[in-house]
Amino acid sequence: MPRLAILVLAMACVAGCVHMPDVGPKTVATGPWPRLAPLPDFAAASAAGTDSATMASSAATLDARAAALEARAAELRATGGIDPAELDKLTTPIPPVTNP
Repeated sequence: MPRLAILVLAMACVAGCVHMPDVGPKTVATGPWPRLAPLPDFAAASAAGTDSATMASSAATLDARAAALEARAAELRATGGIDPAELDKLTTPIPPVTNP
């Protein structure tokens, strides 16, 4: 047990002697504070975007994107995601570099 305590104390002392590199000045945002928008503006914008036509077009767009992504995923699953030529390139070992 005393050896462990001495080891931990020695490691703490060595860690305290580490030289920290200078990473430059800290970046601080300058300029005026942003203007806060009143809550009624958000409520009006939210109400304008929730009509049934907008929601239907958004749902159709999302459904089309989901279908396209599912089709792409099925194609990747079927092909293994990589063609044989690229697989050969990836599995071929790189020759070692010799010093001139």
